[in-house]
Amino acid sequence: MVHDDKAEELEAKGLWRRAANRWGELLKQAASDEARQYVTERRTACIRKATITREPERDLICAIRTAATKTLTDMGIDLKKEDPLRGIQHGHTKQDKRRK
Repeated sequence: MVHDDKAEELEAKGLWRRAANRWGELLKQAASDEARQYVTERRTACIRKATITREPERDLICAIRTAATKTLTDMGIDLKKEDPLRGIQHGHTKQDKRRK
């Protein structure tokens, strides 16, 4: 069995592409068929994990939005009436504010 601290450290950090690259380098140095098989399996597993895309959790996003809305309400900022970042009424532009 091949043991490489750097490749395993990269895997532990979730840096799958870099770990796969490191396992690829070790593949060139493997002396036996068993070692090459083991390294190939580790490299393939890293590549597979690197290509998995995760969808954002809708519940988490909704919870964040709810918390932000509650915080703004507690601060006395009504998003339906004004834009808290720009200090203008909702639905109006800065040009409308300057005209007044």
